[in-house]
Amino acid sequence: MKNKLKDLEKRVLENNINLDKEFYTFCDKYITELLKYNKVHNITGAKDEIDIIENIYDSIFPLPHINLPKTVLDIGTGAGFPALILAFA
Repeated sequence: MKNKLKDLEKRVLENNINLDKEFYTFCDKYITELLKYNKVHNITGAKDEIDIIENIYDSIFPLPHINLPKTVLDIGTGAGFPALILAFA
């Protein structure tokens, strides 16, 4: 999984999205748990690492264009896209 996260990190850097290394640690754990529980509970249509990483990228892509608010309300993001991923970022 680490190699696929390296690909994500490369895409993120190419698009001038600044994230610390801890973001990728959180994502690694998130992917592992999501794959595990998705088999039983069908949480998301993303069934493999590549699909999940693509959803992660889609979740963080708008970051450079968003003024960070002081508070955010999550009214249900299913498997955590984009809210949980944005919280990691």
